[in-house]
Amino acid sequence: MSVTERAMDSIPNAFDPGDNGPGIIAANIVVAILATIAVGLRVVSRRMQRLSLEADDYTIFAALVGATVVPMAITASLTSPSQPSNMDSGDILAQYRLISLL
Repeated sequence: MSVTERAMDSIPNAFDPGDNGPGIIAANIVVAILATIAVGLRVVSRRMQRLSLEADDYTIFAALVGATVVPMAITASLTSPSQPSNMDSGDILAQYRLISLL
């Protein structure tokens, strides 16, 4: 048993979609909404100051899409009740590490 497997075994129901799926999805939705509100407020504040959108604003838009869509897609694929995942905890951990590199 690898170190990763032992670490995952020590966390009860760490990746059990039957128990954690709705909570994970809800957390992703809440974070996506808060991030969208923050970016929206930035755009509104720039408009109120009569400033145009610049390169950093467009970079934030791209980051917002990446930060919300990619984790939600992976979470949805892992927690789909109609298509149970055959992935083990190491595969799931590898996917989330890949996201952190983006």
